[in-house]
Amino acid sequence: MRFNYKMNGAMIKIFFLLLFSTQILAQVPTPSASNNDLRSQNLIFSLKEKNREWKLESSVAGQYNLVELKGKEVIKVWKVDPQSAEKLDADFADKFIAIKYEMKVSKNKKCKAGFSLSMRGELEKVCHEEKEKMSLLNDFMKRLKKQFT
Repeated sequence: MRFNYKMNGAMIKIFFLLLFSTQILAQVPTPSASNNDLRSQNLIFSLKEKNREWKLESSVAGQYNLVELKGKEVIKVWKVDPQSAEKLDADFADKFIAIKYEMKVSKNKKCKAGFSLSMRGELEKVCHEEKEKMSLLNDFMKRLKKQFT
């Protein structure tokens, strides 16, 4: 048997080329860690009362939505213009800061929560027995419902 080294060398190169090209084609692309999806939402604030929750969210594109939830089910979503969203955010922030830092805190550690508030990562629970805080939030909720329902 005679070996033609030029022919065998070419055959080996073609064999390895085919082997590596099939491996490259068989690779599954991995999902990228960065997400530039413009539909992602940032939570500005949330206000939870019993099993209802209201959230003001903003998108990367500068759009605002007010979302009403019952449990985990979305009831309704309203588009909010930027000026109204800023006004809602400022109004909620005023109430949140007043409740968290300026009003008396309930001494009862195991109270029944009337409202749960969240604003920019800070959480606050308002007890039913805290009449002044509950009144402030009930007024805010009435205006919110009147404006958007």
